[in-house]
Amino acid sequence: MFFAQMLVDPFCPPLLEQCPYIFFVLFQYEVSDDSFFQNMLNFYNFSARVMADQLRKTPNKDQWSMTPPTVNAYYMPTKNGIVFPAGILQAPFYAHDHPKSVYLPIYLLLCLSITEFITVCSKSCVRSGYLTCPLGREYDKEGNLRPWWQNSSVEAFRQRTECMVDQYNHYTVNGEPINGKQTLGENIADNGGLKAAYHVSMHTSCTVLCCH
Repeated sequence: MFFAQMLVDPFCPPLLEQCPYIFFVLFQYEVSDDSFFQNMLNFYNFSARVMADQLRKTPNKDQWSMTPPTVNAYYMPTKNGIVFPAGILQAPFYAHDHPKSVYLPIYLLLCLSITEFITVCSKSCVRSGYLTCPLGREYDKEGNLRPWWQNSSVEAFRQRTECMVDQYNHYTVNGEPINGKQTLGENIADNGGLKAAYHVSMHTSCTVLCCH
């Protein structure tokens, strides 16, 4: 399994090493003093240019998809890693002086991010009606685009997730039915992450109680 090879990037990206590049890129971003709408147009045009500039170039695996203060985390297939911005490693999710038994939120986020390893969307799944399925299988342990699942494993994955598709097809939100295929990835990540986090939390709580 490649889980053992996963990298965890805490706190923030190596910004000091990228300062010249950051200043060069941001210098191309024009900010208006009196027009929010114009700033939004400038931002979208700026983002499109930055993304287009990366076309056919070697991926920058040190580049983050979130800023350091962001309260979130995510799995990055091109690096086979989990990114934890500094913003999430604070109370109530985490604090060094809190007892381990109350770390369920950070356990959940960690387990959910690992579960997303097999539930990130790929184009082949979109064509078959699934907005999410195992994109992690298309990247090797180094983050290179190199499929490593056998066809039988892919088919078995789809068959075993049909029960969750059917389960969520029976749910409604504000009277509107949920499409279990479209929400499959998040459903797997949330359920799998919560279950794993619960077991970790219970084990930690038991250890704390037994040791005291």
